Formats: sequence, structure tokens, C-alpha cells
Amino acid sequence: MGLIASVVQMSSSDNIEDNLNTASKLIAQAKAEGANLVLLPENFYFMGRSTERFKFIERLGSGVLQAFLSEQAQKNEIVLVGGTIPLCPEVGLDLNSDSHSSERILSCCPVFAADGSYMAHYNKIHLFDVVVPGGESHQESAIFMPGHEVVIVKTNIAKLGLSICYDVRFPELFRQLAKLKAQILTVPAAFTYVSGQAHWHTLLKARAIENQCYVLAANQCGQHNRKFKTYGHSLIVDPWGNIVAEVDDYSVGVCTAKIDLDYQAELRTSFPVLEHCVL
Repeated sequence: MGLIASVVQMSSSDNIEDNLNTASKLIAQAKAEGANLVLLPENFYFMGRSTERFKFIERLGSGVLQAFLSEQAQKNEIVLVGGTIPLCPEVGLDLNSDSHSSERILSCCPVFAADGSYMAHYNKIHLFDVVVPGGESHQESAIFMPGHEVVIVKTNIAKLGLSICYDVRFPELFRQLAKLKAQILTVPAAFTYVSGQAHWHTLLKARAIENQCYVLAANQCGQHNRKFKTYGHSLIVDPWGNIVAEVDDYSVGVCTAKIDLDYQAELRTSFPVLEHCVL
């Protein structure tokens, strides 16, 4: 069958039950389209007030969200890149406390194998502390602490290089992933509508071209509350920069494409950009 990848586009709300039901249906749709690798968007489980994410904090290896992702991977026999979940740091956070006003957590992208087993996770390095043109502001560092490790996942179908949303603006991270032999770069996102219109396609195509990688980008879409609207356009880009699958800006749904690793290997041989990199 080869490698077939799907990216899932959601318009998540502040109702976790509804969001998990939607994710389950979309993962099943991806499987029906032949996918054996599926990527969920950032915050697939919840798009509400940032401070409310403390309700869903999990320790690595246990919790409702990780159990859901493991079950979905096993049920559908897919490698599942689980968007993001809120992860408790190894030390320093009491999950039994009712007050986390001064605490920070990790924005974690976990990966599960087709048998449901945990494979790896990446903690978001670059935090989204910005004022978007038009006045919309975000301060992720008020809730999250940055990760520090660059993460490659060697699955039975491909080597994945993990990132999350705002990371896509930092090419140094993706070059490190390419040097570690990543074949596919995954970008779960909740990219804002304004910045998405300006930069989404350009950034993702650039990361694909300069690293000669496939890029899978799963975004949120639509109006999540009075202030926050996301751009959608979840897509798959090939190593030459061609968009080979894309969801439109407002639709909840899935897009799917064949990932041709032989084509990628041939391109890297005939057009050896990575070998020519001296920095």
C-alpha cells in the first residue's frame, strides 16, 4: 500500500467531549481514505480560555487524552501524531492543587504507533507571545514553559520530525530535524486567521523546499470565540514545494496524499541541498 498520510482540520470548541467525538470521526475518515499516518491539529481537545487547560493536564503515560490517542491509533492501525496535549512537567506541579496561577505546563505533541503504544513526544520550544496585526494578542508563556529538545521519531513507515505551530517561523529547528534525517515534518497548528493569510503557505512551502522534506500541517479553522479565528488550509507539501493536498479555510475535514519517499530520496541525490549546507 505504501505510505499515505492525512491531516485533520478541526474547529475545536471549549467542549472536550464534542472535540474528541469529532476527532474520532475524522480519524476514521482518514483511515477510510487509506491513511496509515495521521496528524491532528494543535489543541484538538480544547479551544477555550488558556487558563482552563489546567483542567486537562496529564502526566506522561497516563490520562484521558493519551488514552484516547492510543485507542485511536490502535483501532485504526495508524501512526497517530496527536496534535498537542497539556503535559505536566516532571517536577514542580501538584495536580491535586486547585490553584495553578503561578504554575506553567508544557505544550506536548505525542506520537503513538499503530498498536497503540507510545513512541515519543515533543514539547513546544517557541512560545507564541505576540500581538497580531489588528490587536489580537497571545501570551503562551503565561501558561506554558518552553521545551528544549529537538525530536525525531523513527516509525516503521518514515522518520518524523516534530514541531508545533509557531515553531514553523524558526528555520533553524527544521534544519536540525533535516540533519537528523527527518523525511516528514509535522506541524500541528492553531494558526491565526490574520497571520495565516499572510504567511501560512509561504512558511510551510519554504520549510519543505529548504529541507527537501514532506510537510504535514494540520490547522484549526473558523471562529472559536469572539476574539480568536483560525486560518484552516490544512495541507500536505512535497519536497519540491508542491501542495499535494489541502482543506479549505472554513471546513472541518481531512485531506490525504501519498508520500513518495523514493521520489524524495531521488531528489536529495540529484539536487543535494542538504549535502551542500556548510553551516
